[in-house]
Amino acid sequence: MLDKTFFRYLGKLSVFTLTVWSFISGLLQGVLGYIDPSTFGPEQALAPLLPLFLTCLLNAGVVLWIAKRTSLAGRKLGALVFAVVFGVMFFLPQMESVYFNGVLQIPLGVIGATLVSGLGVGWVSAKVAVEFRQEEQVAVSTPPLKVVHPREKIVVLAVLYVIFYFVFGYYIAWQAPEVRAFYSGNEALLPFWAHLEQQAAGLFVLQFVRGVLWALIGYIVAVNLSSISTRERMILVGLALSVGLAFPILVPNPYMPWIVRRVHFVELLVENFLFGAIAAWLFSPNMRRAGFVSGA
Repeated sequence: MLDKTFFRYLGKLSVFTLTVWSFISGLLQGVLGYIDPSTFGPEQALAPLLPLFLTCLLNAGVVLWIAKRTSLAGRKLGALVFAVVFGVMFFLPQMESVYFNGVLQIPLGVIGATLVSGLGVGWVSAKVAVEFRQEEQVAVSTPPLKVVHPREKIVVLAVLYVIFYFVFGYYIAWQAPEVRAFYSGNEALLPFWAHLEQQAAGLFVLQFVRGVLWALIGYIVAVNLSSISTRERMILVGLALSVGLAFPILVPNPYMPWIVRRVHFVELLVENFLFGAIAAWLFSPNMRRAGFVSGA
């Protein structure tokens, strides 16, 4: 798997995504007046470079792994990669940014610039993934899996995501006094159920909607993978749903302190990897034995 072609495209995709992401986001924020040239020096420009490159590198690895293992090629592969990259790295995180913006105080123009840069990153990722697939000349070994009752499974996964969100959020992120102070202005730690009772109903609705979207992304990746082991399928879908979400939060920004970002990084990486692995298992060909999946 890790041959010269893979590493060549890994470097290519990492550099391309880093360039497109930085250029579009920086350009739009500059045009909108969110970057002050008089105070934005080399230190401010270079500070996020290493974590941003690490994010692009790891995400490129996941994208190429998907391209190598999927049963798709051409435009269908490009659409799959675009949906994963844009959805995981940009759209779904910004849904939460909007909801918590009373605390984060991110200008809407910055959120918009992030989404537009995500379109560019998704496009270049799709293009390079298709080129990599063509050069690898990987044969399409199996058609997509035909899943029985996929809607029911997606609803189950959405409910599971809501549970994961509040459980992992409380027992990982909310255990840090800095996180509690940042979001509530109070470092007091309430018991789990008392904490849950304080959450607005809108947050439960938001996370269920996000859970449906996370499940859909996991679904389209899982069912379009070729004949690989269930273990590899679970690892790959887990990484597809977690790497692009968790690692960007390590990039310095003026809206969230380092300690808060560090705790959220652990929370999101663990939570979404497990969620993706469970989604892959649920849509695995082995589930045919339980009568859940037909076809191969």
